Amino acid sequence: MLQYQWQECAVEQKTMSHRKFAVRQVFDEMTERDVVSWNSIVNGYVKVGEVVVGQKLFDEMPQRNLVGWNVMVTGYLNSHKPGKCLKLF
Repeated sequence: MLQYQWQECAVEQKTMSHRKFAVRQVFDEMTERDVVSWNSIVNGYVKVGEVVVGQKLFDEMPQRNLVGWNVMVTGYLNSHKPGKCLKLF
């Protein structure tokens, strides 16, 4: 569900702010968050260019997996910040 909303968010620029708020609200109200939901929210922020917000959420993740690491590395590379990739490790 979160990933679908983020994809819509990237396509419809004019309503992005509202959709980001709605997606974040759903995430914040979740009673149980697993690694998939964490990766989805981080990936969503990174895909819309908010890598700093994605990084903050990534730092808060109680459990990280390869998907989350790849999201952050790709996000920094796409933002032309390869030095930040190295700082992740």
